[in-house]
Amino acid sequence: MNRELMRDITADEIETYQRDGVVHLPGIVDEEWLERMRAAVDHVLEVPGPRGYDINEGNTTGRMAYDNFMWTRDPDFRALVFESPMAQMAAAIMQSPVAHLLWDFLMIKEPNTSQKTDWHQDILGNPVKGPQCCGTWLSLDEVTLDSGAVHYIRGSHRWGRYFSSPTKIDYFLQDGTSRGDDGYTESWFEDMPDFDELRTYYEKDIVHFDVQPGDVVAHQLLTLHWAPGNFSNRRRRAIAPRWVGQDAVFAGRTNKFYTDSLRPPWDPGLKDGDRFPPDHHLYPQVWPEPLGIAAPKAAE
Repeated sequence: MNRELMRDITADEIETYQRDGVVHLPGIVDEEWLERMRAAVDHVLEVPGPRGYDINEGNTTGRMAYDNFMWTRDPDFRALVFESPMAQMAAAIMQSPVAHLLWDFLMIKEPNTSQKTDWHQDILGNPVKGPQCCGTWLSLDEVTLDSGAVHYIRGSHRWGRYFSSPTKIDYFLQDGTSRGDDGYTESWFEDMPDFDELRTYYEKDIVHFDVQPGDVVAHQLLTLHWAPGNFSNRRRRAIAPRWVGQDAVFAGRTNKFYTDSLRPPWDPGLKDGDRFPPDHHLYPQVWPEPLGIAAPKAAE
């Protein structure tokens, strides 16, 4: 399998990511990886993990499937993390000499699935803070507006605002406000505004991307985004590893309900403000070289 990027990440793409909080990266992963991961995704859909479920369950049409931490139990997803060019790409975009895996998940909207994804920031459900935190969305299919392309508000990662989940799950920091070594400050989350009502105001900054298989969309975890349903006859399969760089630190957020869909499969053994060790068992350094990675532990 190819371990190298299909092409270099350009200076313009890095600048766009830093400025807008999101960038479309065409042609990153080759067809061999795509075929392998399509088969891996379909296997996980048939045999989901303990966190896998259909978000759209109970509705009459469609399926919106979710699962996470696949790398800890599935050899193909583990290979994508450690052997594909995804980590190298994330390090380049974050402008970090290293890239740690934070976690991986998949979100599949099958044809004619009307279920939308509400406006949100990914930072809420991710135990990280600092500027070097990156979500990568690897598309296994052609995705356009009618099949559920994700919409982003450019520049929203620079607002310095943290919004609560639209599902009202209550996250909080261990001490309310935390400060890392770099002076990066995070405060209590505020209620999510109704960005559908505010859409006209933000219209010039809302972007979506028509993507081809092998394209990646990378976004900073504070960037606001949402996605419509898949109203096409095409599948919308995507794998979304998340990465942290050298300047990121662990965030001691706690979910009062500690839902299985978000919590780590085992105790990471880190406290708020800790750096991510190179040989961490759950958040391993992947780029430039994996260091001392133990075999995955069984999920609790």
